[in-house]
Amino acid sequence: LPEHYKYLPLILSGLNQSYQSKDNRSGMWAMDFLAARAVKLRIDTLADERRGGDFTTDAAIAYLSFLKEAFDQDDAAVLLAYVYGNGFMRQHLRQNESGKWRQELPAEQRLFLLLYASLIDKFESEETPNQMSAYFDILGEYQNMGFEKNVRYEALSKVLGLDLKVLESRNPVYTGDWISPSARKVPFVLDKASAVRFEQLKDSIYNWQPPVPVVVELPKQHSAFHKVKRGETLGGIAAKYHVSISQLKKWNKIKGTTIYPGQRLKVRSGNAPKDPPADENKNTGNPDPKPSGDTPKQNDKAASSETKKPKTPASNNTVTYTVKNGDTLWRIASKYKGVTPEEIMKWNNCTENIRPGQKLKIHLN
Repeated sequence: LPEHYKYLPLILSGLNQSYQSKDNRSGMWAMDFLAARAVKLRIDTLADERRGGDFTTDAAIAYLSFLKEAFDQDDAAVLLAYVYGNGFMRQHLRQNESGKWRQELPAEQRLFLLLYASLIDKFESEETPNQMSAYFDILGEYQNMGFEKNVRYEALSKVLGLDLKVLESRNPVYTGDWISPSARKVPFVLDKASAVRFEQLKDSIYNWQPPVPVVVELPKQHSAFHKVKRGETLGGIAAKYHVSISQLKKWNKIKGTTIYPGQRLKVRSGNAPKDPPADENKNTGNPDPKPSGDTPKQNDKAASSETKKPKTPASNNTVTYTVKNGDTLWRIASKYKGVTPEEIMKWNNCTENIRPGQKLKIHLN
């Protein structure tokens, strides 16, 4: 192939492996979906191999070679077929005479060929340092990872303490929430320190599950009842409970404005008292009854929940944790502020392979 084809990814994507266009072109070679599938690149919810490096370039070369033969070695036709689609180029050639098809090109395609030629001239005439040398230095800081099972991005981020966006930017081929071991054309990379921690904590990472969201029950809207006294009006009662007259009428199904002494009206307001006891109808002397008794069950529940918290011995600030089914070191460490899985292994002279019933000492800060 002509050497100037190497400028295609520079022009199409700016050498951006994470490039994505509106018409579903992706990767630094900005490959079309159908073209990528024709050269057997994987594209699904977990991986987009158009975003790779060396093997994606090999695939682009294979497709350009196919176009070179299909369009009789005509570089202009090959470039337009690659950028605007094989179908576009074939249709244009069918509709125009073989010697005049360039003159009949639409404005967008003519401008692309002019841009391509001018950029090649610019880069071929300039002496620039090789920017890849810095890239190779970066590669020396990372290690290729081989996973035995599907791994969640979020598990790597939480257990290893890594920034999720940085992880994704370093591994642009892996586009889903999971890293699949079956995507083997490009390795997943971690910095070397994180790769060591992964080997120590891989069981916690493989078995990691997102935390169950805490459901917070909102307090129910207060419902109160007011017993009408002689001389009271709807307006006065509404003002007392910070509600409108129309609300009082709606809640009590009152069509006019007439109320009578002893009538029981339902009042809703954030400032209203609680529901009266069930025998309020028998009490005619107290217009603003208060609920009788308190709520010892709630107090008992709060007290019982406090007793379930692990107590820290005052002597040495150490607790003993009994391993339960499904526990991992990472999950246990997350229960205690400032404690890491590595510290638990060190304190108990153990590995990450723990078993139900095992006693672990936890030193609190």
